Amino acid sequence: MPFVIRFEIAKLEFDGDKLFEVAVEEEEFGMVVLSVGMVPSKGNESLAGMMNFGLDEHGFCETGCFSPNEIEGRPGIFPAATFTGPMDIPDSIASATGAGSLAAQLLHGQRDSLTRARTYPDERPVEAEGARIGVFVCHCGSNIAAVADTRALAEYALTLDDVVHCEEQVVSCTADSFDQIIEAIREKGLNRVVVAACSPRHHEAPFREALRDAGLNPYLHLEAIAAFALNVGPLIDRGRSAFRRGVHPNAARAGCRILGNRVHPSRQYPVRHPARRK
Repeated sequence: MPFVIRFEIAKLEFDGDKLFEVAVEEEEFGMVVLSVGMVPSKGNESLAGMMNFGLDEHGFCETGCFSPNEIEGRPGIFPAATFTGPMDIPDSIASATGAGSLAAQLLHGQRDSLTRARTYPDERPVEAEGARIGVFVCHCGSNIAAVADTRALAEYALTLDDVVHCEEQVVSCTADSFDQIIEAIREKGLNRVVVAACSPRHHEAPFREALRDAGLNPYLHLEAIAAFALNVGPLIDRGRSAFRRGVHPNAARAGCRILGNRVHPSRQYPVRHPARRK
């Protein structure tokens, strides 16, 4: 009988102006053995003895059929993921989420008891400053750097008007990269930030938080360019065009709306809810 292996295409490469052709192959097998390749951890037995709970015949944690994150007679212990049996990554994440939810139920009485209000430095007035734009190009590991000439685009960004700083980052949405952005804002005197990353909106909030930590109005984060559109070869002009759209229109718009007499510092206003009708 035919045996079909279902899979996703990992990569497509150009050969000149043509894509490599992908052919469908079929082959017959008399027997198919699926190798899971997963065994319980060697530490399961010692942990079970220490915490006084049982293991099943395969060496995984024994749980209930309808309560996979609980151990009968051992409240407060919430096993999850491959500690309870073989499973793939999505199932492991779902299992761990369930265990975390059960733990959160026990801690609901202490919720927010240790939280602190986050403080920010005073916002730096930029009304009298000319636009000083910093551009940050994210590699997203190899996801973006493999399809976009990030170095060429970073060098091109420096040729644009009002761009005084540009640097590449391996992953822009990490804490270390946020610190680099904050440091660049303070050292270079930046008052505008443009980020070329994986999505125009996905990480916009944390980037704005970084600007607040640097003492800038968070809405001076002008643009987040979808760097996946910044391709290489004959499409390099698309990347340069995206940088121009991200820098020039926003710089001009910022000059009219922010550098003028309409600068509004961030403030918090109380919201009063009307009484609910009974």
